[in-house]
Amino acid sequence: PKSKKTFFVSLLSSAYLTGFNNHTGPLKGHPKGMLVHIDTEQGRFHAQKTFQRPMRMGDVNADYRSFALRAYSPEMRRDFINLFLEENEVGLLIIDGMADLVKDVNDLQDCNRAVGDLMRWNEKYDLSIITVLHSNFGSQKATGHLGSALSKKCETEIIIEPQEEGSVLAKCKASRNFSFEDMYFEVNDDGLPSVIEMKNTPFT
Repeated sequence: PKSKKTFFVSLLSSAYLTGFNNHTGPLKGHPKGMLVHIDTEQGRFHAQKTFQRPMRMGDVNADYRSFALRAYSPEMRRDFINLFLEENEVGLLIIDGMADLVKDVNDLQDCNRAVGDLMRWNEKYDLSIITVLHSNFGSQKATGHLGSALSKKCETEIIIEPQEEGSVLAKCKASRNFSFEDMYFEVNDDGLPSVIEMKNTPFT
């Protein structure tokens, strides 16, 4: 909690939507369709601030849709996403608050159903999916059975860790493909994240 995971998602969103900009450092995006950002945790005010952030970071070159679904049940959230994907050509789906797509992160059947939905959407619609999930306190293990199921099925697992000097570390915990170097970013006075370093190589 409060590790700036959502700011990292904004970095990835900005790279996807703009290709690259002054904030994304070495990150480069290759949009192949609409970006859909689902937020399940924040109220409308903070959700809108989050949704607007990528557009403030650079010129958007792809269709961008955002939805705040805090007020709805897990079933309604999943049904909404499923219906939206059926009716639109989506290239990247972001679910910030994956735990809110299930009733209980330790419910075996419900969690397997939710992860199954992700796998089906990925296969059926040929899209990429980013999910955000908390880790257990004092551990790098993602929360509950949901976290275990996601860890087994995902392509790349990323850990976000705030640093004492104020920067934030994004590191590759595991990947089915090539891992990436440790990445550090910071949030500036305008509330925008920027990559500042890849390992020991600074970017200007």
